[in-house]
Amino acid sequence: GSTFPQGTNVVTALTYDSFGNTNTCSFLVIVEDQTPAVLRITQVGTNAVVCWPQTCTPYVLESTADLSAPITWAPVGLPVDVVGSDFCVTIPANDPKKFFRLHKP
Repeated sequence: GSTFPQGTNVVTALTYDSFGNTNTCSFLVIVEDQTPAVLRITQVGTNAVVCWPQTCTPYVLESTADLSAPITWAPVGLPVDVVGSDFCVTIPANDPKKFFRLHKP
């Protein structure tokens, strides 16, 4: 019947018997955000604006120019702006990278 916030939670149980003996046990309850982020790409002028929702889970926007194996993803490295409840990155039109993903570190 317990609920826990997202993150690592320490639970300590204390027990005792009718003779007054006590013992404790601690364990971790780890609650993770499993909701996948949705990546949206829109064209604004000649630029692409890539946005995803702000969540408790941090994501890194990564890109690659080629999806041939082996795929090499790298952080986009552009400023992340807060737009409403989203994070957004504006990709210049002359950027050769064509494919994007959100990576959960």
